[in-house]
Amino acid sequence: TKEGKLDKNINTLIEEDKNILIGINYPVTGINALDNLIQNDIEKIYNDFKEQYESFNSLTEKSELNIDYIYDIVNENYINVCVYVFIDSSKLSHPNQYMKSYVYDIRENKLMSIKDLIQEIDFPKFISLVSTEIVQNYSNCILLDKMKNIITITYNFPLFTFDTDKVTIYFNP
Repeated sequence: TKEGKLDKNINTLIEEDKNILIGINYPVTGINALDNLIQNDIEKIYNDFKEQYESFNSLTEKSELNIDYIYDIVNENYINVCVYVFIDSSKLSHPNQYMKSYVYDIRENKLMSIKDLIQEIDFPKFISLVSTEIVQNYSNCILLDKMKNIITITYNFPLFTFDTDKVTIYFNP
C-alpha cells in the first residue's frame, strides 16, 4: 500500500472532568458517505460511554474512553479505516477493547463487504482457509471453539481490511 492522493484530516476530542477522561481521534477522508458513517459510529460510542460512566463516582480512578484509528489507501482506489476502542473503568472487571473496520471503494462510492472481494463460488474455499488458519495459529485461544462455530458459509466477516498482498480478518472478543 502507499499514500494516496485524498486529503485526510483528523477529528480530535479531548474531554476530562471529575469522573471521565476521553480521548478520541478519527479520520476525515473527504468522502461524505464514509465520513458520516464513521462519525455516527464514534458519536454513538461516545454517547453510550458518557451515559454509562459520566455520573459514576469512583474513589480510585476516572473512567476512560480512548478511540484511535489506522487509515490506509490501497492502490488509490480503496480506503481501509480501523477504529480501535478502549474503555476502562473501576466499574469494569477488566478493560473493554474492540474495533470496527470500514473498507470503502472510491471508484464505486460504496462501503465494501468481504463478498465484494471474494466471488461467491470461491467463498467455501475461503471459509476453509480461514478456519484452517485459525486452528493452526490460535490453537491455545480460549475462544477457538466459538470462532470455529461462527465461521460458516453464512458468516459475513464484518471486520476486515485488505491490501495488495492479503486480506486481514478481525474478531472482537
